[in-house]
Amino acid sequence: MYIVRTFLALIALWPSVALPITYYVSPTGNDGQSGTSPSTAWRTLQRAQQVTQGMQPGDRILFQRGGIYTGTLHLNASGTAAAPMEFGAYGEGPDPVISGGEPVSGWSVYQGNIWRAPFGQAPTYLIVNGTPMTLARYPNSGWLQNVQGSQSSVSAPGQLGQPNGHWNGATIVARTSNWSYEKMVVSNHSNGTLYFPAIGHNFSDQNWGFFVQNSLNALDQPGEWYHDAAAGMLYFRAPGDANPNDLQVLASVHGHGFAPGWQRQHIVVEHITFQGQTAAGVSTEVAHHVTVRNCTFRYMYKGVSSSGSNNLYTDNTFHDVYGTAIRIIDEPNTRVENSTFERIGMIPGAGEDGWGYFGIIVSGNNTVVRGNVLDQIGYIGIGTTTNGLVERNVVRHACAILNDGAAITFDDCDGVIVRDNIVEDMVCDLTSVATGHIAYYQIGFGIYFGNRVIKNTLVERNTVTRCEGAGIHVDHTMLNSGNIVRDNVLFDNAVQLSISDFSNNNTPGGSPPFHVPAFNTVYSGNVLYSIRPEQLCMRQMHVYSTQMVDFGTFTNNRYFHPYEELSI
Repeated sequence: MYIVRTFLALIALWPSVALPITYYVSPTGNDGQSGTSPSTAWRTLQRAQQVTQGMQPGDRILFQRGGIYTGTLHLNASGTAAAPMEFGAYGEGPDPVISGGEPVSGWSVYQGNIWRAPFGQAPTYLIVNGTPMTLARYPNSGWLQNVQGSQSSVSAPGQLGQPNGHWNGATIVARTSNWSYEKMVVSNHSNGTLYFPAIGHNFSDQNWGFFVQNSLNALDQPGEWYHDAAAGMLYFRAPGDANPNDLQVLASVHGHGFAPGWQRQHIVVEHITFQGQTAAGVSTEVAHHVTVRNCTFRYMYKGVSSSGSNNLYTDNTFHDVYGTAIRIIDEPNTRVENSTFERIGMIPGAGEDGWGYFGIIVSGNNTVVRGNVLDQIGYIGIGTTTNGLVERNVVRHACAILNDGAAITFDDCDGVIVRDNIVEDMVCDLTSVATGHIAYYQIGFGIYFGNRVIKNTLVERNTVTRCEGAGIHVDHTMLNSGNIVRDNVLFDNAVQLSISDFSNNNTPGGSPPFHVPAFNTVYSGNVLYSIRPEQLCMRQMHVYSTQMVDFGTFTNNRYFHPYEELSI
């Protein structure tokens, strides 16, 4: 009898135990339904957003494959380690798309093959039938060249012969250094000179490259668009001069696709395509134990902007991201693993002003970047700090639209490990750099020791080839110590191993005469293989001393050159 009563008591308590709920969203759904089965699915992301505040551990929101869902999904609840909250896909077909773009309709002919439609918000991107369009620009390709400018003007009279005022309100995209572009709004166009609020760069009489965009006057070929913010009107010339009313036109206005709130944790996002976000596809705000896996990020400003701890980004695909693909500022124990990055930061002016266009940039203790493949990266492939681990990655064609950078770099660190990576074919683009610039030559390092503070860092078993700079460049500062470079294979680079003390005056601990007579870096077991006579196996540059600097200990390295071979 006791057993029966206990059993009945448990049954009485059963309704108070909440079971996990799965919600469904479908492009053919109805927001007035329950959303708790595929047959009663909701239709919009906004309806799904309404339940996120009250979600419980183990609850899920699934989006039907093949659908496009516009907006941002903010999460204000947490899962647990045993029962994380999940956001994913169901059904057949391509992964569902969470889009930063709102649909545009009501097109009418403006003039010729240019159409227009009312659209109040200023979009950042225009995506048509799944393909990004081009913000109207002049010239349609290539660069104009400054003749005589200043901090607030560029001048090219022979190239800007349009009537005065023609480019007023347009945006200038200009190369302002080996490693940066900047955007400026034209306040006045007069006699071949474009004026704008002053910036830090002085164009002077150097022929820095620039072009003009974001003007109706530049909209002259299929695939270009322009938005008039004052009139709330979007102008577009469709590919093939088609009628845009027959196309799916999405104008990007939403900043984020998925955004867990402050201190939320134990969340899984998988099998979702993020597209067209103006800030980042996924953005965490000090969220912890967030896993993003098997997702795609495309046609957006940044793929992931992450802060928090113990987050995991794995088996994802990033392609055609305009700024940095992943920015990690977590602390600690966040990982970026087994993901593919293609064509990241490849459009000048579409990424960050100044420092940017990275594949992966991370900071925070015990961060791991492992097993990723990166190809065609606008600037730096992988950058890390503190005591991160960078291993078993492949980086190809970094510095594809910028110069004076590296495939893998690290700085402000103590205990970084860089091992078992492959680096190939640095590009080092100079097409828009002033030919009179002091560093008008290709500078691209496979692996680069930064110019501030680097301690107790291990660089081992990496293979680096075809870099127009050095396979590995070790730039010492007055605070560098305890670093090891060993068992690396460096071949067919302009210089296989480059060592300097250029940055003694940059380090936080720098002091006159900016000279350290001896460093304790260890170089051992490296293979330095030049294949052309003009290549160097090793180059040492002593900048701040009238005497030779002792850069460290060299043991068991092998040097191969077309004209000589030696062991040291």
